[in-house]
Amino acid sequence: MKAQKNQEKVYLSFDFQNYTRAKSTLLRSEIDLLNSMKRLHNIERITAEEARLKSKLAELFNTLSFYLGQLEEKIPSNVIHPYQEKQKNLKKEFSEIAVKPKSSDKTDNKISNIENELLEIQEKLRKMNALQN
Repeated sequence: MKAQKNQEKVYLSFDFQNYTRAKSTLLRSEIDLLNSMKRLHNIERITAEEARLKSKLAELFNTLSFYLGQLEEKIPSNVIHPYQEKQKNLKKEFSEIAVKPKSSDKTDNKISNIENELLEIQEKLRKMNALQN
């Protein structure tokens, strides 16, 4: 926002107690806002992760269904032993698939920036409270 060239500055005087109370309220409001932003970023990240995991789970169920259909076609109804071996192999295959949550660097940076700003504001608030006492 550009300041106008012919704009004059206006200064107001407050007594120290009103100033510290207003500043303290402002800093608490900033803390609440930053905490809300942090929660919102976490919700967005968790929602995206949930959607990704649901998609992966659906894909795994489809694969499992396909393999089970193939197994049922190949196994005679009176023989159980080969079916058990194939089932063990399938369990081994599925256990090897590791679902690793991906955290975006962008979201992590936003959260760390918010946390840093939050710490700075809390420190200012502590200093102001120390001045009041």
